[in-house]
Amino acid sequence: NNAASVIDVTSAPTGLTSDGKPYAERYTTYNATLTPASGNYMLPESVTVTADGTALTAGTDYTYDPATGELTIHADKVTGALNITADGLQIKYELSVDSGDPTTPDELDFGTVDYGAPVSARTVTLKNTGNQPLTVDRPEFALTSDFEMELGSAFDVNGQAALAPGEIATFTVRPASGLLLGDHSDFIDISTNNRNASGSLSVGIAIQEAVVNLAD
Repeated sequence: NNAASVIDVTSAPTGLTSDGKPYAERYTTYNATLTPASGNYMLPESVTVTADGTALTAGTDYTYDPATGELTIHADKVTGALNITADGLQIKYELSVDSGDPTTPDELDFGTVDYGAPVSARTVTLKNTGNQPLTVDRPEFALTSDFEMELGSAFDVNGQAALAPGEIATFTVRPASGLLLGDHSDFIDISTNNRNASGSLSVGIAIQEAVVNLAD
């Protein structure tokens, strides 16, 4: 009975298209290729497949290649209605900027310091929180030269840092020596190869006259 040998295949991938047929021959290998529906999506790392409501095992019952989107369900597992579930990953270019202060991660406040007193450098951490590679350009002060910067080891000789998703780069900032009394502030602009992944950091310090306590 040819009708009995044909089973339904349902697939409604999110952000993806599939060239797979909506039916399959029972006990016949089923093939489909998933493709991102637009430039805003990428292929997922995995898909799920059920046959007659029973979950199949990836790698054993079916294979999926996240690099190409090729899906193959082995013939001996094509026993009943197939359901293929796959969610495309939305492409994200994101960069986080962390001053080390959990309450104000976008501010680097050195506080109020006596004139001439030493001030320790502070570390700023940049992290690729998206799912695409980023190239971070050399951070730049926007206004003055009241502060100094030293790039960490993740930056190359050209002042750029190539960050895979999840990777970090650091740099340190300290007030320049010999600052005059008063408030000093600046901004650090941070850009990357994608305009959606950028950031900024405010920097500030107040220099006050040193208080000298004279003994009675």
